[in-house]
Amino acid sequence: MEPVHDRMPVILAPEGYHRWLDPEASAEELKALLKPCPEDAFELFPVSRVVNSVRNDTEECVAPLDAAAPEGLTTVGMKAGSGDA
Repeated sequence: MEPVHDRMPVILAPEGYHRWLDPEASAEELKALLKPCPEDAFELFPVSRVVNSVRNDTEECVAPLDAAAPEGLTTVGMKAGSGDA
């Protein structure tokens, strides 16, 4: 994540979903669920500038851009990888 942003988002493992949403859970229990995401949980790849507008809500926003695309026409995007997050 560091090449894209200086902060890591919170990504809960599926086994933590129920506890996170439990209104009876204590702050300590919830803090225990906050662990760094595995490095291999994401894949970085260039995407179209279509992603820069909130008006666009299409698959094109997350579709990998052709590797041969000219510099300056892409931005870095992310998609969930094969890691267990």
